[in-house]
Amino acid sequence: METPALSQDDIPVIKAGPAIKPGQACAPAPRNGRRLWIPAILAAVIVLGLWGPNLLRPPPPAWTTYVSTKGQIKRVVLADKSVLRLNGASSARVVFGDDDRRASLGEAEAAFLITASKRPFLITAGDREVRMEGGELNILRQTGPAGAVTTLTVRHGQAAVYPLGQPQQGVQIGPRRQLVWTDGQSITAPKTVNANNAFAWESHQLAYDKAPLGEVIADLNRYVARPIRLGDPSWRRRCSAGR
Repeated sequence: METPALSQDDIPVIKAGPAIKPGQACAPAPRNGRRLWIPAILAAVIVLGLWGPNLLRPPPPAWTTYVSTKGQIKRVVLADKSVLRLNGASSARVVFGDDDRRASLGEAEAAFLITASKRPFLITAGDREVRMEGGELNILRQTGPAGAVTTLTVRHGQAAVYPLGQPQQGVQIGPRRQLVWTDGQSITAPKTVNANNAFAWESHQLAYDKAPLGEVIADLNRYVARPIRLGDPSWRRRCSAGR
């Protein structure tokens, strides 16, 4: 079978490009894909510039929780050589940052012997904060019929008490002075007291000067397994004194 002859129209036409001189390299084909990567690289540089410092920054320090059981008195030497003492059935959290030292109290009684430092020691108790740069104080925080009540007693040094985030509204309190407040209510005026009475629990004693009987019962319940209850609620307001 004979192959039919090709006509002039069936022959493809190949056009030659410009002549290449001897020693001249071929021009590379345009790489349009490279242009697509430029915006992505610029976006990555911007993101690293904005978030890079945060990625390199170490995580915030973790809180350490200390807990005591009923009848137990716990003594803890903190990282800055300050000393935390917890009465029975108490809990406290502590953390140390670059700019300050912090503690937070639940329902507890805690005494702090604070090492002097330019970094303030900030203690959160309910809706207020206590600031001290060095000294000794006792904080009793317990819940009663009127709400959560905090009693602060300073034995040495100066402290400031203010609503959370409002240090400009602080109340100053010095040695042998006591301050009492209920969450959500105004602070009462500081009064002069025998500060050693507030620390008597450290030697397994309880000392009072005209304290309501309800407060005495609440303190005793930190030490006994079976809670003491008053049959007549009106007795809670009766005052007691002594050791």
